[in-house]
Amino acid sequence: MIYAAKLSCFIAITFACLPTALLRIFHRATQESKFNAAALIATSPLILSLLIYISYNIPFLNKNAFIYILAASIFAISFHRDSFLRFLSIYRDAFSYAAETKFKYLLYFILLFITFQIATMPFFENDSIEYMAVAKNIFQQASLSGYPITTAAENGLFAPPSHPPAYHMYIVWGYHWLGAESFLPARLLVLYCLISTMALVAIAVPDRRPIAVTGAMILLIASPLYVTMIVGYHIDPLRLTAFIAAAVAVASLIEKPTTTQAAFTGGLLGLAAFAHSIGILAIAFGGASWLLLGPPDRFRNLRIPLIVGMAALLVGGLHYFRNLYLFGTPIHDSVPIWDMPEIDFYTDQRYRRDLMTVTDRMAFGLFRGFTELPQFSLLFWLLVPGLWLVLRKWRAAKPVSKVFAVWICCYFLMAGLTILLRTDLVIKNARYMMTLVPLAAVLAAPALATALTRGRWLRISTTALLLIFPGWMLLQSAARLSNLGSRVDLATIGERAPIYRASDRFPGAPLYRYIESHLKPGERTLVFRQADFTLYGTGPWLDNFDNAVEPLYRMTDVAEAHAWLRARNIRFILLPNYHWPTYSRTVVSDLIADQTLVDEIGNHRGYRLFALRDNPAPATCHPIPASDIDLSIWQLGGSWTKLARSLTGIPFLNFDLIRSTGTVSAAFLSGSGSPSSDSLLLAANHGADQILATGLGPLDLPPRTSWSQQVPAPNTVGITATAQGEGFLAIDAIEYVQRTVGVEPQVARLWDGVIDKDPRHIKARFTPGPNTVDFRIAIRKVGRAPSNIALSDFALCRTAVPPRAEGTQASRGTTIADWSHTALVFADGTFATYRSTDETRFWGRTSRISTEGFTPGLSFLLRSRLEDLRTTLENYPQSTIYSSVRPAYDLLFRHAAPNGWQERQARVDASGSGFFTLYIQYAMPDGRVDWISAGRFFLTPDAQETVLPFKVPRGASNYALAFIGEARNLTIKHLSIEDIPDRR
Repeated sequence: MIYAAKLSCFIAITFACLPTALLRIFHRATQESKFNAAALIATSPLILSLLIYISYNIPFLNKNAFIYILAASIFAISFHRDSFLRFLSIYRDAFSYAAETKFKYLLYFILLFITFQIATMPFFENDSIEYMAVAKNIFQQASLSGYPITTAAENGLFAPPSHPPAYHMYIVWGYHWLGAESFLPARLLVLYCLISTMALVAIAVPDRRPIAVTGAMILLIASPLYVTMIVGYHIDPLRLTAFIAAAVAVASLIEKPTTTQAAFTGGLLGLAAFAHSIGILAIAFGGASWLLLGPPDRFRNLRIPLIVGMAALLVGGLHYFRNLYLFGTPIHDSVPIWDMPEIDFYTDQRYRRDLMTVTDRMAFGLFRGFTELPQFSLLFWLLVPGLWLVLRKWRAAKPVSKVFAVWICCYFLMAGLTILLRTDLVIKNARYMMTLVPLAAVLAAPALATALTRGRWLRISTTALLLIFPGWMLLQSAARLSNLGSRVDLATIGERAPIYRASDRFPGAPLYRYIESHLKPGERTLVFRQADFTLYGTGPWLDNFDNAVEPLYRMTDVAEAHAWLRARNIRFILLPNYHWPTYSRTVVSDLIADQTLVDEIGNHRGYRLFALRDNPAPATCHPIPASDIDLSIWQLGGSWTKLARSLTGIPFLNFDLIRSTGTVSAAFLSGSGSPSSDSLLLAANHGADQILATGLGPLDLPPRTSWSQQVPAPNTVGITATAQGEGFLAIDAIEYVQRTVGVEPQVARLWDGVIDKDPRHIKARFTPGPNTVDFRIAIRKVGRAPSNIALSDFALCRTAVPPRAEGTQASRGTTIADWSHTALVFADGTFATYRSTDETRFWGRTSRISTEGFTPGLSFLLRSRLEDLRTTLENYPQSTIYSSVRPAYDLLFRHAAPNGWQERQARVDASGSGFFTLYIQYAMPDGRVDWISAGRFFLTPDAQETVLPFKVPRGASNYALAFIGEARNLTIKHLSIEDIPDRR
């Protein structure tokens, strides 16, 4: 009951009383223009944050007293009926346009779907979680004297960025009411900002046709990156609201340049700068708008710009003057470790963000709104005709259109200037380009509305576009919900619930639980993604960017590094699914790969946990002689692949076949010239143990049952190599984890980093999880920059496997079905490119040999091709489309788990060269025909038997076999399906 009362007061004061109170106070400034009223209402949480910020800078002020005095004053001044009705009318008028169009249901559905995500999504974005942690630190200290956190707090929190703490202070305000464990204020803020920004966009559209207003709102809330930031509870929704509010205020000032309007506009420009450091651009762009669009006497009458400037500095300049006093610079974001030559952070960041070359900086920095469709969809392409309409009728255009056009042009000019100056200040992050999204939606809407009212085919195609436009965002949202969403969060006050879910969908959840149960008092965890640990971790930690870690990064000996960490009570090392250069370019990566000093606890959805041993242990990952390794390398695409992925998010599907095979001592990854590839997958065949580490590229259909290990799965697989050249290299482990229904791929990053002319020794290891049925080790060239990386001195190791019981491999169970060589049906010329009496060469993904009982039919071929598509998508786990279509794929093409399983094995006696993937077809107990992949077998010139175990539902019958692959000089002597023999 008490919590409900506090929550009611918090919502009323923040989102109702404060806006109406501000409307009453600033009545003269808002009565002339609906723009002003909407801008004031939208930025009311920022004004509240500014008041809290000022109070926290006054040492002797009692914070609790100030909070409640502020709340009481807002309540008192808000009892003004006209102001409250005006507050409601802003939103009523904005959304009333949608009710007059045929797209209203689409708009309402998207808004409802986003609201549902806000209610049910846990906190997972790195920056937003860190904001919460910093806000909690401010709240607990009751002071801003420790912000930014340049010396780690007692719990380990290290956060030196010094952006204005507008978002932080809003969260502090929420903590005062709801407690420091509640993140409900963050959920409410993003929803308020979303609705307010939609209202501002609707009001700002110069074309007042309902179809234009509704189109602008759809273009805004269907932008994938914008929605991602909203459901990630990021700071961006707040700063974008402030940015567009400042822009519409500038338009009002240019239309009616009065003293009151100048002060009001300056205040909003200051709020934009207070929301985030990039908000300073609003002040600069506002000045440019006045110079270009102001009244004729603007160069002689300096009264208006002076008032605007003074108001902006007074409202938004406080924190920048504070930074200037503390650090000697208005913005202080430098982390000393970034400047270490051993880390080379800025080069690493350029490679990761594809900003190495001037061409890449232009295409994927300056014009990333056009080239990164998975993040921005087609919004910026629609902006082009919108800008053209404004420029064509410039004199007749309304001030808001002109101001928005000037701001967009100013942004692109400024971003282009940073490229000429060889800095990445504005282009390094897609979030910066998102600053233009609300403005672009307003300018693109009239062009969209015009197309929807013209010729029949133009109207049909534009309608289809408007329906497809949000489709990409909805697919991404559905994938995000299927992976992370939970009804638990809807009613959760504390936010640690995700790590206790039985389904373990949240990345790293079991690892956080392990730390919670095994961390002893006084011990700490070295974390390479601090934000997650602040919320879901247990005990104190050491951030990888903390200044205190600098001595570790200068070491070269793993034993010394181990001793240094243990001396500081570091017990665990937690890695996320991506790595910083503090890991890959330092002794830490070698330490983690050393089994004698570090024990791998486990991995979950890319997150990996390691424990430092107190004493060295014997090595169990024993090297495999190079002469015993048959290493194959597959090419997975070239430069056109990169372009296709960057434009659409869908992997390029036309791959070359095998690039080379045989015993390999060196391989080259090149992003310029021929041959070209941006990914290599390694496959090592080691004696009787079959596949050691699979990775056979698009020709290999991933298994739906365990097949790669004919002996117990290894505890550890290690890989070492020497890299030299120029580029960015990554080593991934792709696990296929058995779930209740089907197999889920998970990607864990083992190593990544910049490769230069100095030889770099790479060590990585991987421990498959208990539910892993198959895994691959992939070596990738990361990024679009031209690269030429030489890999040499490959070496593999694996944990010693217990000796196989005598006769196990050759043991036979009860024969269920068998076929002779003459009972095989060879595919016709459609699939077999060459055939003679002693040789059949298959070249193609559907090359097939089957038994007489096998009936491929449409179902098998369709699902085979879908499996092949799934393989391609899994080879590019960053692909948005894969995570989007997988839930639908599982629903349509995976059957529910049966009540029970029975084990079988397929025995193949064959010789030749090449390989096949074996498929088992069987009839289900209910009569349906289904199939599974039993695995891959390699042919050798000498005939040998291969046994592939598989599982089928109880009661399966009518078995048949099919092989898909390629082979030369093929001879198959015998095929059979048997019961698993008793091994006791």
